Amino acid sequence: MRPTLPAATVLAAAALAALPAAATAAPVVTTVDGPSADVRVGGGIDLAPDGTGILAYTKAVGGTDHVFVSRRAGGTWSAPVQLSAGTGAAAAVSEPKVAAFGTGGAVVAWRVGPGDGLLRAAVSPAAGQPFTTKDVVPLNVVRAFDLDAASDGSAYITFTQGANPNVRAAHLASPAGDWSLVGGGTAIDPSGILDRTAAEEAAGPGGQTESDVAAYPGGAVMTWTETDMGSFDVLARRLTGTTAGPVTELSVPTLDGRPRATLSDMTDVAATADGTAHVAFRELFTYGATDRPRVLVRRIAPDGTVAAPQVADGLPADPPEGAEFPSIAISPDGAQGLVASPRQLTFATFASRLEAGSWLTGTRADTGTPTAASTPVAAVGASGFGAVAWKDTPAGQDPVAMVASGTGATLGAPETLSVPGAGPVVSNDTETLTAAAQQDGSTAVLFAQGAPATRRIVLAQIPTTVVPPATTPTPTPGTPAPGTGPGNAPAPVRTTFGRTPRITLPATVVRRTGGRLRVTVRNREPFTVRATVLLRVRRGGRARDLVAPARLMLRAAATRSVTVRARGALARRVLRRGARVTLRVTVRAPRGTARTLARTVRVR
Repeated sequence: MRPTLPAATVLAAAALAALPAAATAAPVVTTVDGPSADVRVGGGIDLAPDGTGILAYTKAVGGTDHVFVSRRAGGTWSAPVQLSAGTGAAAAVSEPKVAAFGTGGAVVAWRVGPGDGLLRAAVSPAAGQPFTTKDVVPLNVVRAFDLDAASDGSAYITFTQGANPNVRAAHLASPAGDWSLVGGGTAIDPSGILDRTAAEEAAGPGGQTESDVAAYPGGAVMTWTETDMGSFDVLARRLTGTTAGPVTELSVPTLDGRPRATLSDMTDVAATADGTAHVAFRELFTYGATDRPRVLVRRIAPDGTVAAPQVADGLPADPPEGAEFPSIAISPDGAQGLVASPRQLTFATFASRLEAGSWLTGTRADTGTPTAASTPVAAVGASGFGAVAWKDTPAGQDPVAMVASGTGATLGAPETLSVPGAGPVVSNDTETLTAAAQQDGSTAVLFAQGAPATRRIVLAQIPTTVVPPATTPTPTPGTPAPGTGPGNAPAPVRTTFGRTPRITLPATVVRRTGGRLRVTVRNREPFTVRATVLLRVRRGGRARDLVAPARLMLRAAATRSVTVRARGALARRVLRRGARVTLRVTVRAPRGTARTLARTVRVR
């Protein structure tokens, strides 16, 4: 989740394909609520693998700020409804955060009251089911918090509290259960303090606190910054229910021979389905007489092993400036990921991609000359497609929301997401925008736009799909639908992700020397699939495999060849030029649906 950000100007959004990808259709931009003087700021958005989702924002009712939510089911967003209750300053809400379970259910958490408030959460077990609201921390002590949920229906909240802040966590075992503090007790009992050293502050420079959490089925990994004799360290713990694992320090003493400059902070964490965590953070190193921040990523295996740090900011070994405010997203299988970060001095936004376990050199995502920090957010779907969202601040102009699409590390020209003529895009207290991705990488970005008297909540949906131009009309970016509520938006073009994937097989298999053959397979889907290739022949009334199975990943709309090797004397005799054999390809989509195709092909 996102590190805490300073008060900033605001956002823009850009889609970056985490893999060489299918095209992204034109974004569908909708006004969720407003324009109205009662609309406040955007809160959060999350999309589950099953296509359900939730978004939240704040809006005043009778002078009191409240949480409003909209839920996604069947490809449609519902009209917003009020979730919180009460009147007066003591009931005013701030910083709503959301998480989708993947069962149609969702959880929403927010802080109540001025200053350090109490922490409240509402849980819905399934699509169409009402929310039940309960206090997670019934004391006015919570400063910063984060929320995440897993597909098994569990959820975790991490939070900091107190003038000399400590970090704690709460666990929800199931949507029908109650919140329990990790370590037991109440929010003031020492047993629940998760700091490395309880006497030290769980805070960064200036006392700014942060805690981040990423949940997976069976547990979660939390991160935070803690002071230690004048330095600031990035720390992590694994949580299993209400049990906390040991503290792991992620800060490093040197980078490429450059010494650390006593500061590491701005954490963000993402987790895969098996519990592998990827933590991105900022750490300063000394280059001559100058301390410059770098963005590092460390992987924490399920057994607690911590991999060596990798640089994910695209800067050279002796950088002319630094990078900060990283945002990280990882696909559920851990094969693909994105880290987005802005430059410290030029404010340019860069995105680094995870491929084969390594973070590639960052590529610039924005254009022009921004005038303020871009505070980007990353999102990646199960297919590996993803997005990076950021603010754009052209000189002399209102901050605007943008989107840019591309393949691999190459981005095309940005497109505008902001509603034309509706004013500047604005931020809330802790972050500029939020973004989430579906299985196929289709991305949704939520933000607020407009002057206080005419503010609106805007939802931009960016489908990742191949759009047939002759039959599919292109929506006009930035045009609000009549009325309010995401349900009024034109339906975006989407793939039917649960269907059996479609592929095309060759009519021939090309023979090579040494018993090797070349098989070509084409993926006709706009998402990544995995294929297993076999060549068979019938002998003695049964099927005989002629080659060792070959496995390959086929990206969206891609054609790929794979080399298979003859297995045994029979295969070498059969696989001669002109021979006819059965080619079998089993292909699986990320959601698990599969099909097997077989056809007779000729070896040439």
